[in-house]
Amino acid sequence: MFVLGLRVGTEGSKWALRGVLLDPATDEVLPTTIDHFPKKSHSAAQQAHDAHDALAGALSAYEIHAVVLREADHHRSARIQDGTKKRLRLEGACLAACQALGVPVEVMDGQAIGRAIGASKDGAEDAARQLGVAANLVEAAAAALAAKSLI
Repeated sequence: MFVLGLRVGTEGSKWALRGVLLDPATDEVLPTTIDHFPKKSHSAAQQAHDAHDALAGALSAYEIHAVVLREADHHRSARIQDGTKKRLRLEGACLAACQALGVPVEVMDGQAIGRAIGASKDGAEDAARQLGVAANLVEAAAAALAAKSLI
């Protein structure tokens, strides 16, 4: 039984979907992570479809009991730009794949993830770092810790 934390975002000039699987009983992170990088040459619709299929395929190998998708923190002054639209599209595709599992799925920003584990956003990210994950997996690992609150 595992919980899953997901994050969609940019890494350099690439979009990336990162997922961390965590054993909720021991807080042990599986060495296998979920990684997907949409192909720039594909249309926006195809990128979302590919992300959905990649995630659904990866999740089929595990018994997942809860999922938290870490969304970007909201800024009132932020406008919907091309990058925002792409992230939202990819997050929606990921949510659809996770909802198909029939388990609790939530979308949380950094502050909500902190509250879910009884800490602040920074405290949640510190707790994720203590799990020994790579820097590019910290937000996904914090989301996995928050997913424990759903079971």
